[in-house]
Amino acid sequence: MLELSRVRFVILIMACLIARLPSASASYPACSQIHAPTSLQLLLPSEGFKSPALSGLKLVEFDSTRDKKATIQFISQIRQKMGVHPFFTADHRPLFSDLKNPELSYKNGLGELFLLKNEEGKIQGTIGFTMISPGSCELKKVYLHPDLRGFGLGRGLLEKVILRAKSLGFREMILQTNPVMNKAIEVYLKAGFRPFDSQSAATNARYYSLQLAP
Repeated sequence: MLELSRVRFVILIMACLIARLPSASASYPACSQIHAPTSLQLLLPSEGFKSPALSGLKLVEFDSTRDKKATIQFISQIRQKMGVHPFFTADHRPLFSDLKNPELSYKNGLGELFLLKNEEGKIQGTIGFTMISPGSCELKKVYLHPDLRGFGLGRGLLEKVILRAKSLGFREMILQTNPVMNKAIEVYLKAGFRPFDSQSAATNARYYSLQLAP
């Protein structure tokens, strides 16, 4: 049963090679029509902003010409501190393959990637999602600077991308994570994600899914 669940996940990932080529009848709202907020006050309760650590933070859309190098560096450093591979996922997929051509992953209704930046423009967090098959998307690049954890910020960012995915018509969101990221897994479970493959014999990956629509 576990192996069948993992096969289902792999099939969904591979399906994106075809699904990302929109048909003539496909109708997705353009990402340019869905603007990222300029203030985190749209994401979190006001009491969370009493901390100086959160002052000056802004959520912006990923810009491939400006942000790619800094995004890769930020995420790989965070993963190294966690003790996981900085360039490959727990199920051995290249971690940054989606950034080789971001237009196919995070634009034109196929997904979105957001960066959390401080007043100096330095990346403090990332989160996004990308389509893997019609109606299904994968949560991607969920990372937060250690100094910003514990304020409910991760939960707020997760709720934002879930709503965004719903607005694009996705009915299911799945994710793959490493079991060492136990705090993040707690946030996923509280948001309604449920495991559909608790363990894989070949990898340390854990898989979760969330139904966005009946």
